[in-house]
This record gives sequence, C-alpha cells and structure tokens, in this order.
Amino acid sequence: MKTTMLLVKKYGGTRVFVPKTMRKTHHLAFLLGVEEAITLSRHFGGDVIVVAKAVAIERAARNRDIVRNYDAGVPVWGLAQEHNLTERQIYTILSRPE
Repeated sequence: MKTTMLLVKKYGGTRVFVPKTMRKTHHLAFLLGVEEAITLSRHFGGDVIVVAKAVAIERAARNRDIVRNYDAGVPVWGLAQEHNLTERQIYTILSRPE
C-alpha cells in the first residue's frame, strides 16, 4: 500500500511507462526504492500504467483523521481551519457512520 500511495502522490491522474529492465537511476527507483521498482518492473515491465488519483482514499483518510482529532478534544473550528473546510462540513463528517 505504501508503494501505491507514493505512486499516487507523485503521478496520480497520469500514465507512467514501466521499463522491462529497471535501472537504479530510473525515476521510479528513486521514488519507490530499487527493490520495489524492480518488483513493479517484473509485473508491469514494458507497459504504460494509469495511476489513479485515489481521491476517495485520501478523503476517507482525512475524514478518519478529523474524527480521531475531534475525539481527542480538538474543537470543530480548529479542525475546519486545519483541513480548509467549513464547520458545517466538519459536522457532516462527524455525523457519518464510519
């Protein structure tokens, strides 16, 4: 999952060519680490992969963070400022079942 999220953060919404032979100097090797890049190359070498933006995953993680911080005592106005949301949006997130 960590490897996937690194790809999403760097290349989300774009296509990336994965070489058949991964070199230590390839941009994917720098991003993921050589071993992970080699594994990616074994599975997808020679292909262009489409990296999704994963907006829903990021939003779900943000919402879990909001609930966790609210339960820890952070006020709604503080959560709104921290996440650049309105207080009404925070209340909506807090009212949803997990």
